[in-house]
Amino acid sequence: MLLLTIVLLGVAYVGARFALARAGAVNTMTNVTLGVTIFVAFVLGITAKTLLEPLVVAPVPAAPLAAQAPVLAPRDVSALCAHVEKDVSAQGNGFADEFNDVSGTKLSGVVNRNVEIAVSGWAVDRDSKSDATAACLFVDGKPQPQAASFVGVARPDIVAALKNDKLADSGYVIRVSARRLGVGHHVVTVAERYTDGEFARLNGSFEITVR
Repeated sequence: MLLLTIVLLGVAYVGARFALARAGAVNTMTNVTLGVTIFVAFVLGITAKTLLEPLVVAPVPAAPLAAQAPVLAPRDVSALCAHVEKDVSAQGNGFADEFNDVSGTKLSGVVNRNVEIAVSGWAVDRDSKSDATAACLFVDGKPQPQAASFVGVARPDIVAALKNDKLADSGYVIRVSARRLGVGHHVVTVAERYTDGEFARLNGSFEITVR
């Protein structure tokens, strides 16, 4: 319908130009040629538009990015262990399950005093519905506030075991130089700090001899 309308308009335009040319004694052929040229240009333009429109591919909108859970870095909570109770007898909810050097090599038995020790595990609050606020190192039953303590380490195994997504970052790692423990035989344990500020001893212990 649009094409037919344009054709009729073009014919009318050429006729009008021809009539005006005769009435005004203007070069008839020049006006007719101009009118025909304009008419042909209109027709070609519309034809090209009609033929090419189906070939234009509409841009496909980019798929929205999948929502990603933020990745949290372990938090340094060493300051919370500065005033830990010297005698912690309550039983906590968690475990000290790895005793390595900072490169991840398992330590046992005799440990060189130049080694940097890394004790790691998991700890949750007394109601098992949130992470513990801190994990503090004990050596021979005495707190070691000089150790660097970090919580917020990813533990997907604890989420699966306790069926609670809120415990995804319930892991901890504590670092200390073996030199600070002193030469000799030692028993290493960990206590957790509940959200209410109380401390409780975690399961698991390690016996080493520093030389």
